[in-house]
Amino acid sequence: MFDQRESASDTLRDGHPSPSSGSPARRALANHLAAVATAAAEVDRLRGPARRLAEAATAEADAQAALDQIAADEAAEMSEWAETGSGEMPQPHTAARRKAGEKLAAAKAQANAARSAGNDIAERLGDASRRHAALATRTQGCVNDVLIEAAADIVAAVNRSIAEASAQMSRFAALSELIHRQQHPDDPSTFAPGAALRAMQPPLPVVEVLLGNTPHAAIDQHVARWRQLADRLARDPNASL
Repeated sequence: MFDQRESASDTLRDGHPSPSSGSPARRALANHLAAVATAAAEVDRLRGPARRLAEAATAEADAQAALDQIAADEAAEMSEWAETGSGEMPQPHTAARRKAGEKLAAAKAQANAARSAGNDIAERLGDASRRHAALATRTQGCVNDVLIEAAADIVAAVNRSIAEASAQMSRFAALSELIHRQQHPDDPSTFAPGAALRAMQPPLPVVEVLLGNTPHAAIDQHVARWRQLADRLARDPNASL
């Protein structure tokens, strides 16, 4: 009863079915992560121009500070001269003022151009950041879809095992009935297995028994492993247990 469909249960690692890399949810996750990466790359690309435009605005502030410092130095010299009355009246720092004024004018022109360009860059960067954030919030849902596929494959594997077990139980019942009839040919009563057969009869229902006999610690270990897979899937759509 081998199922040749491509499925998570076809590849077992340490007894755990691992979702197929070609499954619909895996392909959707791969496409989603590619879109997230593209959006992140666009955000990074736009951050460069935004940073350089911010540096242009900083250059204006630095040039203004340099000019303000010249004025402060002139005021300090004039104050000292007024208090002491010695020497000639201090002269303005004309050359320094001219040089600083030229730098400030250039920096202002650059900053004005940067602000004009920056409005467009900032808007595009904001749009790209929002697109990236919106995609990123959907990553866990795509990962969950892969895990749901894995759960479906596990259930399918369990169902196949139950079907096989049911078929074997039918054979067991038929053989038991034959043994009963041969041992008691004149007994028309309903079949009741002897002690030897009762000892061999498996407990039912199978699912409840299997789950009931599984220690919680073992289940917790499985949960931890699936959680680790989910974390890896958020980065790699081909991750497996």
